[in-house]
Amino acid sequence: MEIYVLDKNFETVAVIDDFTSLLWVKKYYTCGNFELCLNADKKYNWIKYGNMLARDDDETVMKIEKCKIQTDIENGDTFIISGRSLESILSYRVIAWQTNIDNLSPVKAIKSLIEANQGYRRLDGLVIDDSLEIPETMSTQYTGDNLMNVVTEICKRFKFGFKMALAGGNIILSFYKGRKTDVIFSPEFDNLISSEYEFDYTNFANCAYIAGEGEGGYRKWSGINPTSATFLDLKEIFVDAKDISSKTSGGELSADEYRKKLVERGYEKLSEHAVTESFESEIAHDTTFHYNEDYRLGDIVTVSNGYGIQSESRITEIIESWDENGYTLVPTFEEEQE
Repeated sequence: MEIYVLDKNFETVAVIDDFTSLLWVKKYYTCGNFELCLNADKKYNWIKYGNMLARDDDETVMKIEKCKIQTDIENGDTFIISGRSLESILSYRVIAWQTNIDNLSPVKAIKSLIEANQGYRRLDGLVIDDSLEIPETMSTQYTGDNLMNVVTEICKRFKFGFKMALAGGNIILSFYKGRKTDVIFSPEFDNLISSEYEFDYTNFANCAYIAGEGEGGYRKWSGINPTSATFLDLKEIFVDAKDISSKTSGGELSADEYRKKLVERGYEKLSEHAVTESFESEIAHDTTFHYNEDYRLGDIVTVSNGYGIQSESRITEIIESWDENGYTLVPTFEEEQE
């Protein structure tokens, strides 16, 4: 593996072959991150904000955002360089003005939110591949939200990922859905080295009351209880959606159109209150199944920890690390919720 340093024009300005450790994290629903450690025994003129790191065996590109020099009399000084993946450029923008989404597929909705950044706010060089088909549609309204947060919320709700890669001097933003695989990670297969399992209902909710514009008894309301839960199974949240306005640049929304936007906001907030059930495991990556051949980020695999806990889980994060002990691969699995 070789690591290339790219400038803002995506031109190679250096090749790194002398690092002491590297942490490379990819995520399905949002941007990843990295940490690179180098011996501070020479000058590295390429360590500057905005430069990027790319690998010859991976399409992910990381942006340098931080550098720290750590001094150590015994072991020598170390440069610790870190940052986030190229997808983080979406966090540079907010949805500055009221933006309505009306019966669009989630992918088309994201595209329209990005393309709303025109003029000096335009993300030049970003090409959007919106070919992924998602059968559901959404109707909602955003004002003032961070673009990255919104994209992550939409992806989590509809269970698809997004990524950015370089091609022809452009940044290609594409959307994808992981595959259902026959891959099994289990002590039985000798490919599960260690694991940490957790389920958490602490923040769980399954019913939302959404309050829109207006005051007191004249406030517009809606509510959703998707699972028809009752009694002890019912956990409610209140959603303040006063920012959703019935008045738009195109006129005034009908009562039904306005209610749809309140309901969509309710579903967005409920997605933040889902049950979390996850495995974080160190796996034997070079035995039965092989990373990037049999399974990839976003794929659904079977995970069993030997204590009777087994689940169909999506790989939502891949952590690769290189240090003096060699290479390790740690995926994070999240159980697929219906």
